Amino acid sequence: MISICLFQEKFYIWNAEDACRVREEYRIVGSLVGCLPRVPMQNLQFGLPLQLMKEEARFLVEKGFARVYDNTNIPPPSDTDKESFTENRKRIYEEQVEACKTNKEEQFERNFPRILEGKKKKRMEKATLMGSVPADDSDLVAEIEEELRNTQLPELPLEASSVQIHTACFHEKQSRMFHDGWTISMTGREELEYRIFSHFWEKGYFLTRGGKFGGDFLVYPGDPSRFHSFFIVVCLEHERPLSAMEMIRMGRLGSNVKKTVVLCSVDSSNEVFTVSLEWSKMS
Repeated sequence: MISICLFQEKFYIWNAEDACRVREEYRIVGSLVGCLPRVPMQNLQFGLPLQLMKEEARFLVEKGFARVYDNTNIPPPSDTDKESFTENRKRIYEEQVEACKTNKEEQFERNFPRILEGKKKKRMEKATLMGSVPADDSDLVAEIEEELRNTQLPELPLEASSVQIHTACFHEKQSRMFHDGWTISMTGREELEYRIFSHFWEKGYFLTRGGKFGGDFLVYPGDPSRFHSFFIVVCLEHERPLSAMEMIRMGRLGSNVKKTVVLCSVDSSNEVFTVSLEWSKMS
């Protein structure tokens, strides 16, 4: 069962396996909105959590694929929680310092033959330059080991130590799970969009938001990472009149981006009606 966290009226998936599963098994794309731990100062690529559209979250719940946890009223951490966090942070810091020392020793062992050869070469060059006989090399090993012992590693500041990044919502046990009969409330406009979203999902498509192309949804024949969208879906009230100017504008838009505009509405019997607009050349 997929775990969805509700916070400030937005729906998130924190677990990495769940984020992959909703895309691979249920054709739910969502949007990654978290920063990457190693490259936080950029906005080209994002990481967990995965934010879901309201339509996606409701669809997963109603199909029985997911459950929602309410994280709106999580209590603040207690003094015990803060103390435990501080102790854990200190322990992780000490482990990293020790790991740095171990890594330095392993690096020295790997490079020891090259260091020894370099010192022999320098000693030979110095002896040749001074016209003397090179000294015995037997003391070089002890000299190198002494240098290693006297080498001071730079101190690792606590602020520069690595911090664990959670890939799941650790508040889940404290959260309130909504019962099976609960559903996500929507306005009339959102209900219309949800019905149309479900219509295209049932036909095997992937859907994402379509605002960047002037529509409500973009419809893909496969995973958006591999395919371009085919349709720009525009959701309309069933009885709403359309002017010729609106039809031309939407048709021209679809033609310019090489997509088909699909006008969708839902009648009183909850049936979805679709009309496609394509720009046609005049002979």
